[in-house]
Amino acid sequence: MWSYLLSREFRFTLGIMGGITLLFLLLFFYLFLPFYTRQGQSVVVPEISGLSFEEARAQLEAVGLGYSLDTLYEYRPEFPPLAVTQQDPLPNTQVKPGRKIYLYLNKETPHQIAFPDIINKSLFEARAELEKRGLKVGRINYVAGEYPNLVEKATFRRKSLKPGQLLEKYSSIDLVVSEGPGEKVVAIDIVGMQIAEAVSLLQEQGFQVGQIKYDPTADESENSVIRQFPAYHEGDSLGRGTVFTLFVAGEEPIEANEAPE
Repeated sequence: MWSYLLSREFRFTLGIMGGITLLFLLLFFYLFLPFYTRQGQSVVVPEISGLSFEEARAQLEAVGLGYSLDTLYEYRPEFPPLAVTQQDPLPNTQVKPGRKIYLYLNKETPHQIAFPDIINKSLFEARAELEKRGLKVGRINYVAGEYPNLVEKATFRRKSLKPGQLLEKYSSIDLVVSEGPGEKVVAIDIVGMQIAEAVSLLQEQGFQVGQIKYDPTADESENSVIRQFPAYHEGDSLGRGTVFTLFVAGEEPIEANEAPE
């Protein structure tokens, strides 16, 4: 055996095998692998969000890309039915020719939502219940009543609603709300104002300022109102004397837990 391993025949065979191996590696790395991966070639992924499926497919095929439809996504009202709502990879990404782009399509119709029981609840509670379920508050019609800001009736397209009735998500619900016995004042939006200006305006409108809570981590400008409670909603009215809680950006000054004099 040792004589064979030391023989010229073995060295010749070993040389041939090494040459074949070297040739294979050269062919693999310099011919097959670049061809397989299309080295140096790339395609820019187009922006196809918002397009119909047919339009999106045509754009992808025009630049040499494929597509794969993912499970139908949740209905989003800002997109037409069956339009592309998301794509992966994102627009302007460089990919290899023939790469599949994953498409998410909008549903044709929204989900059905059971209408919550909001009758005889405060307007603030009713609004929170509706928004939690993906429903929107539409017109608010104030009528005379014994209790302030009490929801007396809810309608959709001028038809009264009952608890449990199915509606499409994102539907706009109109409310009939009791004004109560006291005088009503149109709600105001003070978010973004400096605290001194906001307090002054609230007091001028007949409202009261309760707690002022400071947030030193807020990104907004120092001493500006970043949130108010009750929150502002266009068309709302509040009873004169309603107490507001204000949330303000910045460090709390000494003895700042009460409204400024």
